[in-house]
Amino acid sequence: MESNPFFDLCTNLSDVKGTPVEIEGSLFGSAFGGMNQPLPEPMEDISVDVECTLVEFYCGARKQVDYERQVIGLDGTTVRQELNTVDVFVTPGMKKNTKITFHSQGNQQLKRKPTDLHITFKLKDSQPGSNSANYSRKGDSCDLYYTHKVKLVEALQCKPIMLTTLDGRNLAIAVDHFMVPGTVKCVENEGLPICVDDPKEVKKDFDLLCPRAHKKERGDLYILFDVEFPTTLSREQKSEIERIIKC
Repeated sequence: MESNPFFDLCTNLSDVKGTPVEIEGSLFGSAFGGMNQPLPEPMEDISVDVECTLVEFYCGARKQVDYERQVIGLDGTTVRQELNTVDVFVTPGMKKNTKITFHSQGNQQLKRKPTDLHITFKLKDSQPGSNSANYSRKGDSCDLYYTHKVKLVEALQCKPIMLTTLDGRNLAIAVDHFMVPGTVKCVENEGLPICVDDPKEVKKDFDLLCPRAHKKERGDLYILFDVEFPTTLSREQKSEIERIIKC
């Protein structure tokens, strides 16, 4: 030990023989002490719900999603919160509660792989009194249901139905029989586009699946008649109703 050229670095031989002396920066010293620290607890994925109107499910839309995530600083040790933004697309006819995943776009964490970002498309209630409020979609069906309010006289006269579609078109639907409460009329190919999942349409390295709508394949539109009956009728009105019925 005394022939060691580094022996003079120790002030006393007992420092080496009697007590465990740690040379700073040595192979087994504090320079590599961090290697023995346990990994931090893994963070959860980030989930965000995006509200979409029935018009957006019908016509399609581009939505900007803002969310907060943890990121690692340039020094590789500090973490901070930041607001991040991604663009997502609502494809015409997309199913409600469709979920897409952006891999590694969630929380960044030390010594672990970044978590994922999950985005779920939710159907938002239509604004009361709006045209879209007359429409509804049941489940994931591509059929639409339209509630048509009509007065009793108009129902008996079989007047054509004038309605505005979700994409702004005006339709005139012929009626060939009396409309009574509970009557349903089907208009073919006026529902939502029918979508299929195309695994080839993947955006970059993200698991962003964009369903593709068939150009000529749509669901149907069902018109539900809500006949408004008058609370009182005059003698002349009663006679007019009887005349219309007998015709």
